[in-house]
Amino acid sequence: MLNHYDTFFVLGKRGRFGLAFSALLRDISLEVFEFSSAEFDDALKCLNLKLKDGARVCLIWCLGSGNSALVSSQNRELHLLRKLYAGLEAEKTPLTNSVLVYLSTGGKMYGLNAGRVNESSKVSPIAIYGQQKRDCERLVEESTPLYFKSSVICRIANAYSMRESIEEPKGFVESCLWALQTGKQLNLTADPLSRRQYGSHIDYSKVILKSLEIISTKSQHRIFNIAPNFTYNLYEIINVFQTHFGKKLKLSELEQHSHAEDTLILESEVEEFYRIKYEWSRIETNLQLLRI
Repeated sequence: MLNHYDTFFVLGKRGRFGLAFSALLRDISLEVFEFSSAEFDDALKCLNLKLKDGARVCLIWCLGSGNSALVSSQNRELHLLRKLYAGLEAEKTPLTNSVLVYLSTGGKMYGLNAGRVNESSKVSPIAIYGQQKRDCERLVEESTPLYFKSSVICRIANAYSMRESIEEPKGFVESCLWALQTGKQLNLTADPLSRRQYGSHIDYSKVILKSLEIISTKSQHRIFNIAPNFTYNLYEIINVFQTHFGKKLKLSELEQHSHAEDTLILESEVEEFYRIKYEWSRIETNLQLLRI
């Protein structure tokens, strides 16, 4: 049960995952503290006070590096993780029945693996974003025995959100919506025939919170791939938007490459491990919620 934890800390309250987690937790009347990266020092002080009081804390790390296409060579997220552990060490915060949930990346972590992968597949991130996430994963793995009873790394596939207005699209689904809203050209920057898994931020948040209901607080560290059990290629996503809104998207020309299947992760392995089931919503369903 989620009420096994006294307090939830959501780091990254302005991001889509931070907003989703906070809303879901508040809906079931749980104590939630929300902080942005700019409020990190305040978050650390509050966390230390709770841990020293013996509170059972679930810390959900939603802080990232922003738009993966604009990531700098300096790993800001790794810096903040180190700051977290240094702050816990400086205060001599005792080990408690607390858990750290770290949101990582799926396909980018496994690099150019062809076809389906699982957690035992070779990890070989080739892009800066994936490399930075892997550095953070290593720090979480190494530090968990010192600071938390358990930790869970969730490697998620392509995540998107649905909003009435988008100023800075992140990912292909939001870019389609942005192109429809603005009438601007949609740029295809990847093989349009490659198949990928796409899940909404709300769905991912619900699956992760569902798994927390039964995660043991015994000393352990686990990595889970999480993804829907269906895929889209880019042309299929474009067609979903054009059909729903009855408008054609302006597309950029893309040099065709030999088709290679993108890295796909299995249907949510955290669901299989804990024998839980969640009904993932498709992009078509989520579009029904928009009124633009």
